[in-house]
Amino acid sequence: MTNNKFKKIHLKLLFLLLISLSPIYAEDLSFYHIGGKDKYYKIQAGENLMTVAEKYFFAAEHLMWANSSTTLNVAEGRNILLPSKRIVPIKDGKKKGYIVVNIPEFMVYIFTDEGKIRFFPIATGAPKTPTPTGVTKVIEKVKNPTWIPPEWAGGGDPVEAGPDNPLGDRWVGLGFPGYGIHSTTSPNSIGLSASHGCMRMRPNDVHVFFDLVRVGMPVYLIYEPIVIGQDHSTKIIYMSVFPDNYSRIKNYYDEAMQKLAFYGISEIVDKNTIRRAVIDKKGIPIPILGSDIEIMINGKKAELGLPPIKKDNKIYVTDSFFNQIGLESDFDGEYITFLKNDKAKSFKVNQDYSWSGEYLIPLREVLESFNINTEYKDNKINIVINENTTIENQNNQNKDTEEEVMTEEEEQIKGSTSD
Repeated sequence: MTNNKFKKIHLKLLFLLLISLSPIYAEDLSFYHIGGKDKYYKIQAGENLMTVAEKYFFAAEHLMWANSSTTLNVAEGRNILLPSKRIVPIKDGKKKGYIVVNIPEFMVYIFTDEGKIRFFPIATGAPKTPTPTGVTKVIEKVKNPTWIPPEWAGGGDPVEAGPDNPLGDRWVGLGFPGYGIHSTTSPNSIGLSASHGCMRMRPNDVHVFFDLVRVGMPVYLIYEPIVIGQDHSTKIIYMSVFPDNYSRIKNYYDEAMQKLAFYGISEIVDKNTIRRAVIDKKGIPIPILGSDIEIMINGKKAELGLPPIKKDNKIYVTDSFFNQIGLESDFDGEYITFLKNDKAKSFKVNQDYSWSGEYLIPLREVLESFNINTEYKDNKINIVINENTTIENQNNQNKDTEEEVMTEEEEQIKGSTSD
């Protein structure tokens, strides 16, 4: 067993070393978080996606992306997705006291000093006058600001607060000279790349935002059309994809795979799921690694450090899982051998199939090798540990049932990316 323990330690150290040396995304080494819950809303008479977006702190574009709509008008009575479940761009593991703007997402996140997270839709700079990226801070807060027309606006006399002032009635100035987050007299521009670099907010939204902000609060302006996050309760990893408004990505799929490689998971994700996500650009979290398949042992939920993974029409679990069903394991650098009583069975390990320092092993192959009775129903797998029971005569039935489970989940994933 010594080789197996050494393998785990060595692999985890190598994983940490690789991410620490990455020159691409070195500023933030951890997954973003998953926050919020999706909701559904039934369209009422006289409503469209713009009016609904205004009520629920979204841009109309967020609702159009999430619901695969090319128009603001949708049929009365239709249930639409309100994409409140977000991949939250948390920085350095800190949960309070700063602001993050993801430019392609048209969203500003504020992590309040009290530890609450709020998000608001924004308009950003047009491609020819883009919103800058980088780290800065809030340097001023002004109610009813005076606008001094810059050179691009032709100069001229200061414009006092009122309907002719494009800053609206709230201004949050940033450390980048001339840039800020402010109210707008053009609320229909929210969700568009339309400004000269500042970030616009609807008047009602900015009033809430303004009261949560303090001078000196750090501000991160990022440009990430592809974001990856992990649900820390289920360990499932998600990816959201947004339009590349400033045309900075040469190839979406390559960009996604580069990010996944940074996290050490590019070889174990389902490539077709990644391709669908970057084509659809729905702006909602799509599960890309891990599943909600529940594994039971004698009817009780198994302890899983990482969720089961579906890949290549198989279900994989980490090698340490098999200890729970009485199998010891040993690894010689190429093969992992499972042992129980006088029986031993070896499996060649795919060195690329690893996650968080553990190798992924096909569940069914191991269970069948030791004649361990397994029941498949819906999205659950129940492993029955009974030394006197085998399932050699049930294998074909179980295979059919497992394929039904996987097909059902694939339909769920397909639905979440194409509806």
